[in-house]
Amino acid sequence: MSPDAETQMRAALGTFFEAWNAGDLEAVRSALNYPHITLGPAGQVIVAQTRDDFRTDFEHMRQVEAGTAAPLTPVRSPRVPRPRSTAR
Repeated sequence: MSPDAETQMRAALGTFFEAWNAGDLEAVRSALNYPHITLGPAGQVIVAQTRDDFRTDFEHMRQVEAGTAAPLTPVRSPRVPRPRSTAR
């Protein structure tokens, strides 16, 4: 992955995490690409074809989790060296 691509990916992920942690549904919708595939609370596959199709109930999550859930935070993955070319 090029440094530019990684920077863009991390920025997009950071935008999504900030929106999710704030419970801002419109900002979450704006951070996603569509169609968007996710897993529901019972493990079911949910496909949102458009931004208006994506729904989540942040208020319900706050009540159920009652402060026990940790916020989403970026994780730095270790750099994996690229295999050397064996072509000569």
